[in-house]
Amino acid sequence: MDEDSKSDYHVQMVTNGTRKYVVGRIAPLVLMLSALSASLFGLDVAEEELRRIEGADIQFVNFEGFVESPQSLAAIVGIGEYLAEHGSYFGRYRIVRAIDESVPSGLDADILFILPDARVNHINNVRAIIAGYLETQYGYPSTTALLLARLTTIYNAVHRGDLPFFEERYKPVVLQNLSAEHVGISVLYSEWPGTTELVLPLRSARARIDPFALADERVIDDLRARQDMGLEDRRDLVGLMDDIILQETEDIAEEQERIAGELRDLEERERELLEREERLQTDREALEEAPEDERAAREETIAEQEQQIAEDREALETQREAVESEQERVAERDAELEDLEAQAQDVRDGIAEDQQQLMEDEEVTIATVPADPEVVDTRTIIALQVHAESGGRPQSRLVRIDAESGNVLEAGPVDRILSRSLVQFGPENEFAVLREDAGGVSRLALVSPSDLTEVSVASEELYPGTALVFVNDHVYAVSRIDGSYRLARFNQALERTAHSEQAVLPDALPIADGNRMIVQMSDNRFAVLDAETLETSGAENE
Repeated sequence: MDEDSKSDYHVQMVTNGTRKYVVGRIAPLVLMLSALSASLFGLDVAEEELRRIEGADIQFVNFEGFVESPQSLAAIVGIGEYLAEHGSYFGRYRIVRAIDESVPSGLDADILFILPDARVNHINNVRAIIAGYLETQYGYPSTTALLLARLTTIYNAVHRGDLPFFEERYKPVVLQNLSAEHVGISVLYSEWPGTTELVLPLRSARARIDPFALADERVIDDLRARQDMGLEDRRDLVGLMDDIILQETEDIAEEQERIAGELRDLEERERELLEREERLQTDREALEEAPEDERAAREETIAEQEQQIAEDREALETQREAVESEQERVAERDAELEDLEAQAQDVRDGIAEDQQQLMEDEEVTIATVPADPEVVDTRTIIALQVHAESGGRPQSRLVRIDAESGNVLEAGPVDRILSRSLVQFGPENEFAVLREDAGGVSRLALVSPSDLTEVSVASEELYPGTALVFVNDHVYAVSRIDGSYRLARFNQALERTAHSEQAVLPDALPIADGNRMIVQMSDNRFAVLDAETLETSGAENE
């Protein structure tokens, strides 16, 4: 694509009812973003409406007129991909990666500058650029990249021009690229070129977008002000937060184990030093009885040993201080982790409250009136309601429906369920389901039948098309382990208790046969495995 063909960044799907522009590259991100490309023509906005909107429910004012040379949505996503690879795009957009690992506190950031020659005029196109950048730079799945793009534009709009807000949270390397006049993004499209410094907050430890920064109070308020209260985006945001918490928990445990090992080594070296000092003291006491002609040489040897012990002790103390400093740093990370867990729980609690409020608001429309006011049929059933698709697989949510009328009485917050059936499995008769998290990873989860909320989720990554086979108090599923798919066994706490040593065919259906499991392997043979250990227990057949 030459530079001239890249000059316009507005998507026009239909104009005057006849003109259509076809997306040039069909990709998951493009297909998702295409749903956002509606209503791109209309009258000019009145002057009094062209003001910055404070508070909740940010509404971006986009260009709504005719575009002479619209660009395909794939090309707009391509701008973000190009920025990830080159850092700038033909003098129209620029990315600054403001990262300083030497500064321990504060956020790093990627900063998107919309330069004066840019002609982007719809917020969906800005989000398409950001999503393309995130997908290429960080490897986010398209659904997650689009979610983060939406949230970052809201984040930057509610904090437009509020430099003190960024000064409190970001490192100097970020702040030196920001200005009070241009930080953030305006809600008015005509103010974007040359005046936009769009900040993408990064978690320093892993240089990934920080979902906790995006779970800003004003961002959440904006989402809650929307008609659907932003429940879907907020659930996905919590999923990203949970992923960070899980990774931080694992990292801290590894650090604590390493430090414990170093402390044991220090204790051993301390014992050795004490023993050397005791031997040296014995040698010095014996010096009094040494022959005169040997005394000088032995004094010199003792002095050399004292000097070496002193140097070794100084080195030991230096290393001890370093390890103690690491202990303090890990303790601080552990305390910060508690804060992260509390923040994620706050968002989760808010979702539950708002979901309940929505259900109460809709109660009048979904309630059925019995023929006899004295008799009310309250029999309900729980079902899977298909509402989306991912990777060719239908996604469902749990709903409670009136068994008589079929009306939905309650929609649970757990969605992206890939299971096609419901089995009560957990210690409190929860439902065990396979669901996709915000990062696109399939995991085993338990859902309460009483309020349809998620009780627990496994840390293991499962194959998204795996069958769940329930045997007694365990469930068998295909899990991704060490880069390949293995048959795994989980208990009611969703802990993996065993897995096959060999890779299995991920789409194969495991068969329970008494105390054995029979499963098709990746080489198409069938293996007979011990049901408890998943070790090979019988001959494999072609």
